[in-house]
Formats: sequence, C-alpha cells, structure tokens
Amino acid sequence: MKTITGFIFVITFFSCQKELSMEPAEPSVITDNTGLLKKVVYYSLPDSIDYLTQEYGYDDAKRVNQITTTQKILMSNNTVRVINGSTTFQRDSLGRIINVSNLPDTSNTYVLMRYESSVSSKLANATIYRKSGSSSIAIDSTVFLYNSDSRIIRTTQYFLQANNSLKLTSYQIYTYDGKGNIIEKQLYQDDNNNGVLVPSLRYTWEYDNKQNPRFHDDAALFFWGYSWPTVGSPANIIRQKNDYPNSPDDEINYSYQYNAVGKPIEEKNIPYDNSITKYFYY
Repeated sequence: MKTITGFIFVITFFSCQKELSMEPAEPSVITDNTGLLKKVVYYSLPDSIDYLTQEYGYDDAKRVNQITTTQKILMSNNTVRVINGSTTFQRDSLGRIINVSNLPDTSNTYVLMRYESSVSSKLANATIYRKSGSSSIAIDSTVFLYNSDSRIIRTTQYFLQANNSLKLTSYQIYTYDGKGNIIEKQLYQDDNNNGVLVPSLRYTWEYDNKQNPRFHDDAALFFWGYSWPTVGSPANIIRQKNDYPNSPDDEINYSYQYNAVGKPIEEKNIPYDNSITKYFYY
C-alpha cells in the first residue's frame, strides 16, 4: 500500500492500557437499527480481532458531542493490548464546536475553533496550541475558505517555525458534485523543500446514492476527520482514485451492505480485502 501524504493532524490521547487474552471479536451484523450512528468497528480478518472501534455520543439536539475510541493491538504472545481514549466537542450557545478536548487529558495540546463572526456557522480557522507552563503557543493553524454555496473549497495550513512564526506549508482545493459530495481534493505542497507549493497528490471520488452515517454538516467535524470525504460528504464513497505526481496511479473500490433504510451496515474494499468495517445504530 502506498503512503498517502498530506496534512494529517493527530492528537495522541489514548491511555488506560491493558492486555487481554485474544478471542474472536466479530459480532453478527445487526440490520434493524435505523437511528443515529452508534459505533463503527474495524475488523482484521486474518487476526480475527476488532482492532479499532469508534463509538459516537450525541447531545439532546442529536449533535455529536463525543467520540470514544478503542484500539486493540495483537501482541506476539497472542494477547491483546487495549488502548482507550475519548474526544469531546464543546459547543457554544449557537451549537458551534469551539473547543476539542481529550479524555483522559494526557496531551499538552488543544484545539480552538474560530468562526467568521459571532453568529456565523462558517469556520474561519482551527488552531492547535501547545501548553507551556501557564501560557500556550500556536503550533499550527488551518484556515478555511468557502464558496457561495457555503461549501469549503480550500483548507490552508500554517506550521510553527524555529523563530516562533507560522509559515504557509500546504493547502488543498476541493471540488463538489451537485449533491454536495467531495469529488476531488488537490494537494499543494513543498515536496522539493524549495519554498514553492506545487500540485502534489490528487484524489478523486465516486459515490453511491445512500446516506453516509458519519456525515454531519459541521466544518469542525470535517477538520477533526482530517478533511476527508468520509465525514465531509453526504453519500458513501464507492471509488477512490489516487493520482501521484511521480509514480503510477492506483485506486480503492468500496462495496456495502445496507439496512432497510439504506444506511451501510458493512463495508469492504479492494484491494485491501483483509479487513471489514461494520456500522451499528441506536
């Protein structure tokens, strides 16, 4: 599998580690739940282990307010190491996400969201801060640009330099279809380290006509999801093409099983057919 480069921000927050004896973990598919997304479970078929689980919590307005993650790692002695963590999304009186925090709080970084105005739902920037004693310093920031349809068409990244300034390091351009699905993402990066941002990896996507249960029309969640159409498009990806600047292109194809209301309950992909993803609903 080729390494897909680009701006990916990850706050490490997993803790509460323990080891368990390994047992086959894959439950049967539940097909009659049609409510909000409850959890997404990724299974390794060769190891018969649910290696990653994301569980979703919601507030009274059915907005995501917490995502709890459980990671399982198969050890050489046939035990399973379990790592737990949780991300909480704090909202203001208008329902906008303004802060992203982790439980347990083992990281020295946090994220603040700023909007275009006191009443706007358009995210102006998301800035990551590093705690240093009683103060904090911005270590990187993502700036958002919208089109007339209120869709994000560009995300721009600035990273902390040795002189404590933030420098432009990369940006991405997004293209949409008529239904609001992201059909192209073009990365611009300084791959030659010469200070010039040039077109780099380009993704294109095709979709089904079903409901994507991970989609929420919220730029802060789009940022948390690494600016990826898995959380940024209302339909489910069925084909992803990766256009590499200096090597042959490749692609990933996805297939789904759906429940009675057209939501996915199982996902497979080719050529990475050694895993399976299952969706569960409240």
